[in-house]
Amino acid sequence: MTILNYSTFFTMIVSFAIWIFAVIEWVNYYKLQLSYSLNPVVLLKYIIQRKLRKSRIANEIDNSFDFEIYGETLEEAHKNFKTKIVDGQKTEFVPDGKPGIPPKNSKFSLVNYPSKLGEMPMYITAKENNGKKYPAIIYLNGGFGGIGDSKFDWDEESPKNNYQGADAFKRDDFVLAIPSVRGENANSGKYEMFYGEIEDLEEARKYVASLPYVDSNRIYLVGHSTGGIKALLLSEYSKGFRAVFAMGALPDFFWATEKTTMIAQKILADTGAKTNIQFTAEDLEKISKNIVK
Repeated sequence: MTILNYSTFFTMIVSFAIWIFAVIEWVNYYKLQLSYSLNPVVLLKYIIQRKLRKSRIANEIDNSFDFEIYGETLEEAHKNFKTKIVDGQKTEFVPDGKPGIPPKNSKFSLVNYPSKLGEMPMYITAKENNGKKYPAIIYLNGGFGGIGDSKFDWDEESPKNNYQGADAFKRDDFVLAIPSVRGENANSGKYEMFYGEIEDLEEARKYVASLPYVDSNRIYLVGHSTGGIKALLLSEYSKGFRAVFAMGALPDFFWATEKTTMIAQKILADTGAKTNIQFTAEDLEKISKNIVK
């Protein structure tokens, strides 16, 4: 009669667990790597790479949310720091040029608000000065360049492939303001990537609050994409907003660009997928319906 010692039994248990783990990984591998040769060497290499990648990404995610709490406000920090903008620096951000003048039948007016760098254009749905006070929404659009070129299009519905979200606020019971900042349109200054622009937007808020038909206690801030980043920063910089809404913002800009690109390239290389993936609005609609189900 053969009696298994503890060492042999433990080895059998570990071996069995490894094989179970390998089968699970093989199933995942087979789903993602149909074009690969399913030999043991490739399988082992894939398992090791997959685990290392998971570990590295998890570590980077943990580190990306490390932060320090400072004793000063963001406004105070701005006053104690000077940017180092390099003159003549090449940039892909092309200003929109002078914004278009809304037609007479539009709800919008084109006005200028004062800032440290001079007057900045702003679209606003002005109201009659009849003594009534309206809540106001300051809307920060996404992208770079400004609030539009010579073709005024804020009365048009936003395209589905680049929905900005301001359509919902074009109402008679709201004042809607859409300001530009330094470096945009034909404005003075340069892009500072969410630094000096925040100071401009605080001046825009003060201008809106000073209007006789605006309830200064009910000014709301809404930002989309890059406008959402500005909204997040303004929520720390200013105390003048009743509430702040950030849509599609990037709270960690480095993580959303540098690290995400690196990880995406690694995944594409591992899976053999193509980088020029294209899809249509109809494809997105189908995906959305499947998610709802």
